[in-house]
Amino acid sequence: MDRAQTIPQLRDAPFREPPSTVWRMRRQFLRRLLWTRKTGGIGALIVLALVVLAVAAPLLAPYDPADQDLTRRYKSPSAQNLLGTDNFGRDMLSRVIWGARVSMLVGVVAVLISLLVGGFLGITGGYVGGILDQVICSFVETLMAFPFLLLALTIITVLGPGLFNVMLAIGLASVPMFARVLRAEVLAAREREYVTAARSIGASQSRIIYRHILPNIMASLIVLGTTRIATAVLTESSLSFLGLGIRPPTPSWGVMVAEGRAFLERAPWIALVPGAIVLVTILGFNLFGDSLRDALDVRLRHVRK
Repeated sequence: MDRAQTIPQLRDAPFREPPSTVWRMRRQFLRRLLWTRKTGGIGALIVLALVVLAVAAPLLAPYDPADQDLTRRYKSPSAQNLLGTDNFGRDMLSRVIWGARVSMLVGVVAVLISLLVGGFLGITGGYVGGILDQVICSFVETLMAFPFLLLALTIITVLGPGLFNVMLAIGLASVPMFARVLRAEVLAAREREYVTAARSIGASQSRIIYRHILPNIMASLIVLGTTRIATAVLTESSLSFLGLGIRPPTPSWGVMVAEGRAFLERAPWIALVPGAIVLVTILGFNLFGDSLRDALDVRLRHVRK
């Protein structure tokens, strides 16, 4: 192959970072994420532990969470039942572990729903602008006039209780937040030089959005999605506590708190254990989200040094 044929191929080939540079950037990112703020490492450990519990629940749970033994009701924590038993003699540790699977499923699916719907509205309105943007903004502002929990309660009342309906209700209630944040990010990104350059060479609108704008707002999406998982877990627990979410005997932390509130004097661990788990979960995701924001934000990166 002669030189005339080689040069165009080199010019058209996509630029790729050397492997050593990629690994160095990854190590720097992990160091900023886990060590720049000590709370970020704590949050990452909590999130990792919850993911492991959710994925490996059948292997980690010592008993079937639905097995009842009325002869062992209200047993305090012991070597046989590390977190005690509830009013039906069910092992609390097993129910907490399986409850992690329900909560993580609700959190992740609800965030994906809100990301798809809210992301579409926010990106479309922010990039297209004009009358379409005004209509989308009016719709989003109308939804944001309602408190988040009240909006989720309204949707779940219409749909009815159940696992899928809870995920759908929480996801739809989170749409205004995602739409507003992504619209603001797209409004800022569409005026950047790389978008102007893409327009000047005749790139299509869809290519500009998916190849140029989306990769540059991905950091905001990741941080927002991480923190909203905590909100989704708390909302699911609240709906289940009110009797509008997950139905018994499915192990849900909110259901467990609701069932244990009648036995606070006799067996306080029935309500306190799942309540503490919800608290730790929300704390872990918020700490991890804050650290993730600092690690991905270039402006804060220099402040932390």
